[in-house]
Amino acid sequence: MDSEGSFATKSIHAGSKPRVNHSMVCPIFQSATYEQPSLDQRYEDIKYLRLNNSPTHEHLDAKIGQLENGTALVLSSGMAAITTSLLALCSSGDHILMQDPCYGASTVFATHDLTRFGMDVTFFNSFDVQSIDEVLSLLRPSTRVIYVESIANPLTRIPNMPVIIEAAKLFGERHGTRIITMIDNTFATPYNFRPLDCGIDVVLHSGTKYLNGHSDICAGVVVVRDKSLMEKIQTMATHLGPCLDPNSCFLLDRGLKTLPLRIQQHNDNALRLAQFLESHQSVARVNYPGLESHKDHARALSLFTPHQSHHGKVTDGTANGTDGHGSSVGCGGMLSFELASASLEAAGRFVYALQVATMAPSLGSVETLVTIPARSSHAGLSAEERQRAGVSESLIRVSVGLEGIEDLIEDFQTALKQV
Repeated sequence: MDSEGSFATKSIHAGSKPRVNHSMVCPIFQSATYEQPSLDQRYEDIKYLRLNNSPTHEHLDAKIGQLENGTALVLSSGMAAITTSLLALCSSGDHILMQDPCYGASTVFATHDLTRFGMDVTFFNSFDVQSIDEVLSLLRPSTRVIYVESIANPLTRIPNMPVIIEAAKLFGERHGTRIITMIDNTFATPYNFRPLDCGIDVVLHSGTKYLNGHSDICAGVVVVRDKSLMEKIQTMATHLGPCLDPNSCFLLDRGLKTLPLRIQQHNDNALRLAQFLESHQSVARVNYPGLESHKDHARALSLFTPHQSHHGKVTDGTANGTDGHGSSVGCGGMLSFELASASLEAAGRFVYALQVATMAPSLGSVETLVTIPARSSHAGLSAEERQRAGVSESLIRVSVGLEGIEDLIEDFQTALKQV
């Protein structure tokens, strides 16, 4: 279909033509291998499940590529996307500059595994850097990747992406090298933010989360602007073997068809719940970029806008269908907060008193999920690493679902009485 179609139209129709036997739904090609029609066929044209190139995969790659404005590759999990990309683009002796905090498994992979392979990883505060020179001072001739998250897990900070992107470009020009900017866009989704349009080189997703949206598969996605980067990532994926099974491809494709509707409701529900929590006497602090009290609220207004708006451009900062105390803008469905009774015991009483929301890891599904990151997503970090990242024992992360917002607010209000 026309790559200039609306986001909603592309989420349904992209990648679907030519249709197989006129089927309105891309079939599940449940085959590990395919006939080789001639001896002249190139190796890269051979179809084999480990190569992630069945017709089901190709359909899904084309759709996600159009949604993110790049070239996409689906893999078996979000961590497969992260690890495959970093291993493909970095070598022993290379330096990686990584945002702190970010997803716990990403941090553990960097500190425990990449260093074992001879790479040097340093962490930086990507949120409070104010100038290009600040970022330049952190870079080296050996720097290959700057790694950030569009919305940081779990504190929902937003990196100063324009400064980081420009610093990477300028340093490369000065030193005759290339620094690749890599971003995990899982929390924001392409509906709210398309990093490639802003100059980012590699976009990563846990497709398990919002892209699928129904908690029934594991999947990952890599999207690039430069196809030469994809060639390296595809080769590494072929060697490591993180292929997504065809049935999961089918479910991910089905989930994408409702992505715009779901993310808009996630945006709206999360803002409403964040406003409620911020006003409650038992809550000390709420982290949600759509709130005016958030440190990066102005940055959120400039970067994140639901895709029916003029995407990726600075806005006038007006509220988007809210009461003026915040803006759903495109800040997604993730928030976190600290109770006034800042203890693990109080946080535990709260999460297990919930009746509509559920204490469970993961995020991005239609159901509201809560978790205590220190005991789940960031449990692999040492106490010192969690303290440095600002992840306290009592921090509660909420993946706000699609339930009726009044039901969610009532559920949280009742649970807060337990603390």
